[in-house]
Amino acid sequence: MVYKAKEEVLRQVLDDTQYRRVLSSFIKVVQASFQEETRRRAVFVQMNATRDEIKRRTNMCYTLFMTMRCEAHYSLDHALDVLSTALRSELDGVRWEPNPNQMVWAPSKGARG
Repeated sequence: MVYKAKEEVLRQVLDDTQYRRVLSSFIKVVQASFQEETRRRAVFVQMNATRDEIKRRTNMCYTLFMTMRCEAHYSLDHALDVLSTALRSELDGVRWEPNPNQMVWAPSKGARG
């Protein structure tokens, strides 16, 4: 689901277990984003998840994840916990940025990716 070049970058910065966790989290976050949009609609219409839209959202997850890990220095768990909120923000047209003033983080309920 992630382009080869991006896959290689992830493989360079993560061990195999972490790599599988991150890809699994990307899949879950993208799926949840489509489910959220279906819930938001007044008429219950199945959200059409086209290949291009899945790819776009997966790329957004990659970019957000790398920002969290490389620029904001989030731990792996912290980045995966915040990823769905960050993606939802971006999909809603609100640019997500790490909070530089956040000194403490506690995982949300069920946060393990």
